[in-house]
Amino acid sequence: MFARTFRLPLTTPSSSLRLIRPPLHRRHQIIFVLFSTSVRTMAIIEHNVGRAADLKDGDLKEVPFGNSAVLLSKVNGHVYATSPKCTHYGAPLAKGVLSSNGRITCPWHGACFNATSGDIVFRIDRYEIAQKHNSYAVRKISMAYNHPILIPCHLEDAPALDNLNKYEVFIKDGDIYVTVNEDGKKPVHTKFIQRIPIIRLLPFSHHLFQHLIFHAALKVGRRRPARNIVTKDNNKTVIILGGGASGSMTAEHLREQGFGGKIVIVSRESYLPIDRPKLSKMSNIGDASKIQLRDAAFWEELDVKFLLSTDAQSVDTKAKTVTLSTGSQLSYDTLVLATGGHPRTIPAKGVNLQNVFTLRTVNNSNAISEAIKSTTSRPALVVIGSSFIGMEVASVYAKDADVTVIGRDKVPFQRVLGKDVGEALHKLHVTNGIKFYMEAGVSHLEAKTADSTSVGYVVLTSGIKISADVVVLGTGVGPQTDYLKGNDAFELQRDGSLKVDKYFRVEGHEEVYAAGDIARFHWDLTGEDLRVEHWSHAENTGRLVALNILGKKKTFDKVPYFWTAQHGKSIRYTGYASSFDDVIIQGSTEELSFVAFYVRGEKVVAVLSLNKDPVVSHSNELLRHNKYPTATDLRNGKNVLDIKI
Repeated sequence: MFARTFRLPLTTPSSSLRLIRPPLHRRHQIIFVLFSTSVRTMAIIEHNVGRAADLKDGDLKEVPFGNSAVLLSKVNGHVYATSPKCTHYGAPLAKGVLSSNGRITCPWHGACFNATSGDIVFRIDRYEIAQKHNSYAVRKISMAYNHPILIPCHLEDAPALDNLNKYEVFIKDGDIYVTVNEDGKKPVHTKFIQRIPIIRLLPFSHHLFQHLIFHAALKVGRRRPARNIVTKDNNKTVIILGGGASGSMTAEHLREQGFGGKIVIVSRESYLPIDRPKLSKMSNIGDASKIQLRDAAFWEELDVKFLLSTDAQSVDTKAKTVTLSTGSQLSYDTLVLATGGHPRTIPAKGVNLQNVFTLRTVNNSNAISEAIKSTTSRPALVVIGSSFIGMEVASVYAKDADVTVIGRDKVPFQRVLGKDVGEALHKLHVTNGIKFYMEAGVSHLEAKTADSTSVGYVVLTSGIKISADVVVLGTGVGPQTDYLKGNDAFELQRDGSLKVDKYFRVEGHEEVYAAGDIARFHWDLTGEDLRVEHWSHAENTGRLVALNILGKKKTFDKVPYFWTAQHGKSIRYTGYASSFDDVIIQGSTEELSFVAFYVRGEKVVAVLSLNKDPVVSHSNELLRHNKYPTATDLRNGKNVLDIKI
């Protein structure tokens, strides 16, 4: 294996067009490159990364490239190269899943990328291109380039926000070569080109598209999606209520897809959108900027206005206005309701004592950490609730406090994950020092003897009194739709959610959408109306709403993907099982290495794994394509990883 370097002087003014004589293997082709004065030299490094025969269709392989690495993938006989780490939390994509149509799924949290471009977008078929774009351009590409036609088509899958980098690949004498510029700097200035609508690029060669859009920095490992503002919508206003995952993703994706109007996000929180799952998975967060999704400069560039520390008080759909907690009113053309959830409390005396907390915001997280640190001796932390938030909190603070969990079920997670999985996770927590009072109810909370304002005890309905310096209520989340109560224009469901149509428009309203936790939608996989509280689901529905605001008429086709981390173990879950007839286990729950299949009759509706990656990511694709084996197959030992996607 070796590398060759070609240094080319770049001295032309920004936005000028030059012809480059390509190095060696490309001399038969002419590549048009748009240069910037910000780049003076370009050194192209060409690296032999292995034999083409060693890479089979469906393979993902991370290979060294200088001081870094690239990910090779093979789809339908063609080799592609991208940056190797997921842009969400840095998972090695080589351990993920590659579908036959070029979709890479991260093994940790289900983020998806297009192997051929690196984008968080997927395939649009030739027919749809021909129908929606210039058919001559499509024919020209088909004649000039025999790879599958894969261009952005808005089928993103969260939770990653940024694209992978894409690198040029060629095969010579049976060897795979990857080319990138020296030091990981961009060989060309692509910012201007990135803003050109995709159709303007269709008549040109594949190599122009690759060099100007996808050929990016090796060391950075990611590209932010382009901002493609057009002017035709500049008189429109989109008001988004909620600054969480779904609201922020709606705004970001509107800009990516060309919306040029006004966007305002109203958020009750005092900070820009954050990576909220981290609140229950880490302590001592401190400043909210540490877990921001995007910084202030990003939102300023996108021209998205935030009204922070502000609540919506009411909505008038006839006047198309929103009244805010500040007393002011905002007018909208389109309204997006993305207000997320609020933590549920319990109807027990004493829940208003000091050091009794719910967990939803950075302030909540910091207050819990501070209360635990401020106790002179090792504090007693009582967690009320034995599902995801409660058990994650127990895990996070197990080293800093004596933790006791109170739950209603026989074992933690029993209602949502089943008895066998619940027992396995119960054992994990007990091994790490967590105490449990299960099948228990809370009567009331009592103050300390020496301080009548602070919590001192949790009293169970059985009369047992548990010492408590700090109490965290992990008792679930409900839809935050209080501002719609009593409004005849909206029919709230029993749980406070809003029913939406297949485009996530609120029923009865053409210009009002709902996304994330508050939206109840019909899911074709099980035929149920669901409300999903997962982070990825919130982002995915935000993106979907953005597309439909722009008239794309896209329907929801995602399979929910959820994860939780407890005592260093990552549990992954895909699908949705509001109920199940049986849980089929493959592997060992005793050894905490297993897969659990949740079935109704013969149909699998959800899959969970612990120490069995990438089974859940693979299952996500199988469920999406309706290719999952039957319950009988699984009981007979069928390995889902043997099923090609």
